[in-house]
Amino acid sequence: MKARRATGESRATRQRSSAVALPDKSPPRWKIWGAAAIVVAAGLAAYANSFQGPFVYDDTTSIPKNPHIRRLWPIWEAMRAPPQQTVAGRPILSLSLALNYAACELDVRGYHAGNLIVHVLSAVVLFGLIRRTLLTDRMRERFGGASLSLGLTCALIWAVHPLQTSSVTYIIQRAESLMGLFYLLTFYCAVRGFASLRGRWWYAAALASCVLGMGTKEVTATAPLLVLLYDRTFISRSFREAMRRRWGLYLALASTWGLVAALMATAPRSESVGFGFDITALDYARTQCNVIVLYYLKLSFFPHPLVFDYGWPIARRFVDFAPAGLALAVLLGATAAALRYRPRWGFLGAWFFLILGPSSSFLPIASEVAAEHRMYLPLAAVVAGAVTGAYLLCRRLFGERALPRRLTACALTGAVVLTLSVLTALRNLDYRTKVSIWEDTIDKRPDNHRAHNNLGVAYWEKDQLDRAIGLYDKALELNPRYSYSYNNRGIAYEGMGEWDRAIRDFDTAIELNPKYILAYSSRAVAYEKKGEWDEAIRDYTKALELDPNLPSEYSNRGAAYAHKGDFDLAIADYERAIALAPRFAPAYNNRAIALGGKGDWGGAVRDYSKAVELDPNYVSAYVGRGGAHKKMRRWDLAIRDFTLAIERDPNSSSAYTQRGITYGEKSQWNRAIADYDRASRLDPNVPRIYNNRGIARGNKGQWDLAIRDYDRAVQLDPNFALAFNNRGLAYKNKGLLDLAIRDYGKAVALDPTYAFAHNNRGIAYGQKGDFREAVLD
Repeated sequence: MKARRATGESRATRQRSSAVALPDKSPPRWKIWGAAAIVVAAGLAAYANSFQGPFVYDDTTSIPKNPHIRRLWPIWEAMRAPPQQTVAGRPILSLSLALNYAACELDVRGYHAGNLIVHVLSAVVLFGLIRRTLLTDRMRERFGGASLSLGLTCALIWAVHPLQTSSVTYIIQRAESLMGLFYLLTFYCAVRGFASLRGRWWYAAALASCVLGMGTKEVTATAPLLVLLYDRTFISRSFREAMRRRWGLYLALASTWGLVAALMATAPRSESVGFGFDITALDYARTQCNVIVLYYLKLSFFPHPLVFDYGWPIARRFVDFAPAGLALAVLLGATAAALRYRPRWGFLGAWFFLILGPSSSFLPIASEVAAEHRMYLPLAAVVAGAVTGAYLLCRRLFGERALPRRLTACALTGAVVLTLSVLTALRNLDYRTKVSIWEDTIDKRPDNHRAHNNLGVAYWEKDQLDRAIGLYDKALELNPRYSYSYNNRGIAYEGMGEWDRAIRDFDTAIELNPKYILAYSSRAVAYEKKGEWDEAIRDYTKALELDPNLPSEYSNRGAAYAHKGDFDLAIADYERAIALAPRFAPAYNNRAIALGGKGDWGGAVRDYSKAVELDPNYVSAYVGRGGAHKKMRRWDLAIRDFTLAIERDPNSSSAYTQRGITYGEKSQWNRAIADYDRASRLDPNVPRIYNNRGIARGNKGQWDLAIRDYDRAVQLDPNFALAFNNRGLAYKNKGLLDLAIRDYGKAVALDPTYAFAHNNRGIAYGQKGDFREAVLD
């Protein structure tokens, strides 16, 4: 037993020799938790006014238009994402959005709350990481007594800094903040493992955090290197010693590179990241000299102006980047020298440059040459360096006079934190609407063609088409080769019913970018509006040749086939869409329409039911299922579906119209008329609504009111044969046979095969005693 005890003590001694040494007296636990609570409160206060900001820019395709987040099970489906979007190839980010959807569906406040929770947790972990770093053997003598206050100061400034709004208030940049949380947790758990006698559990937690980070954003790939550098800087005497003592940890962390490589192998965002763009790797690297020195570092100390989309000019000439490039070379050289001679300061520089490296070096990111969210974690190094430097300056100025030193530190910290918090709150106001964020961008970057284009999209969504077109014109004036603005202007022309002008813009967009899938799809819609179904099918087919994994395009082509009456081809396309995206509700809805076209109303009901199961707010699917039940004479089930549609969209005139028709089938004329009244108020230019209300009023004997409705129907559609026939019936019932014969004659002229109109005119002639004309009809 003695031998075993001696062996155990010796083993513990060896473990302690490689662990972080803590001071004899750590701060009371309540102080540590109190400091963490202050960080949380400050973060919540700074972002309290951010919750109303809508989904903007890349939010839209990654959240509202992302079918994969609609359910949590199967979990691998929730971790998938549409191609070429921010969430593509980032399964943990996708899963976090699916959790948000499960909690609040598309209530934007829930997503803002999720982002803010991630951010304040990151700030708390940063506080813990800095505090424990300052308590290591190599830092304790100089900073141990101030570890709590310095950690708190750094975390507070980092948490409320307005440069962070791009990662917190812009919802989809949860990619950056969630990655930041896992990155910091990887470090924190590793540091706890360095100081623990049971380090393996902390190392396991560090590995798990690193895996989650890799699944959130690729920047996490630098974490294993920085953890090793941290070990060498603050714990071990050399890299060799660090690897000898903790080779298992570093081997495990390095193994996570395989995960990120696998996620990137499919190039899920190949349209925005990689080579083959107009900008070369060298041009991109030159441009980053200006971005890092002139903006990222400047914004860290003076956060104005903050810009949502910089539209940063590319530095192609030597004079465009030489001054900033020289400054950046000096900073990199200073970092390298510090790593050799002042490794603690060098580590801050390495943290800054290594984390920025994947996005701000030579790999072109065509969509964003400069982006504030990339400074989410690098800002921690800048803040830590500035705070530590200020602390050392105060010590030099005040010496051992603790009280004035503390009062000065508290005053400076309070002033900085309050100022930054106010600036953050003001910046959040810019995100309050889509229009406001893009107007702010244009105010600061008036030559940014992309900002004019996106402000145009914001006005298009508000149905202000003329204003949107003016902004697209401005975008094209700034960049005549910007295919996106041609496509968007074409969509605006579509909204104005100017199909030929729309098609010309789509033609130009495709000429500039022959692989622009959305332009083919948009042109197909314009052809559909013109009734040119073959041309529409051709464009949908071209879009699918460019990317055969687009369920929406199969669904759209299927709808075009259905309009031509080619229901089998339509159903085949819907089945392809469903095979690609089993949770794509529109494909089920459209297949139901095609099945109804073939008379398979039972199959239609099953598909409509699947569509509403996948999307409980799918109004047109409820209306469609109600129509199928109506065809099957299931009046009560039909009324139930139309009512469900109305509950979800009280402005659905089609749901009111269809429910009115169904009430008419049950001879419940008062209810039918009430529904037609509501439908006519919602959509006053639909002739069928007035025709149907006329029928209901006629069945109540209200012939004058019925005639008034038929008058409105034929006024809106002079070729509406059914309305002329029905008005003729109303005149006949009032004894106005000449007027009845006139209307029947109009119905027959419009549709010579209209048997009921011929029959009704014959009856009217007979009632007048004109049996020769009656026989002819």
